[in-house]
Amino acid sequence: MSAFLSDLRMTMMRSSDGVPLQNKMGRQLYMLDAPFGYQSDIAGTDFVVPEGFVTDLSSIPRLPFIYVLLNGGGDMPAVIHDYLYNTGNLSRKIADAVLREACIAIGLPRWKTEAIYLGVRVGGANNYASNS
Repeated sequence: MSAFLSDLRMTMMRSSDGVPLQNKMGRQLYMLDAPFGYQSDIAGTDFVVPEGFVTDLSSIPRLPFIYVLLNGGGDMPAVIHDYLYNTGNLSRKIADAVLREACIAIGLPRWKTEAIYLGVRVGGANNYASNS
């Protein structure tokens, strides 16, 4: 059964003068303070995101209505998804399916899970590792 294997522990990244660090899209960056594990039935393996991995969490478009509806609750699946996209060890299709699976594993509502999944299927291609 798919499940998270550890707690998500991370810190907001800041510059040496205390200014929050953001990626090129203006999204806040976070660094994992400890390894973060997930067991995936879809991928048939466990993933361990290493301590020090940097994530921007959910890359939800900043359109007011969409952002308000979809923001929050999906940090754990987002970290796994960012890691899978960053490494490129799975196909993009499987990485996106793992995101959906992880959203279900934490109990996100079905409508939110499907909206997040469709969002990455439509808009995630440019962020996948094989496109770097």
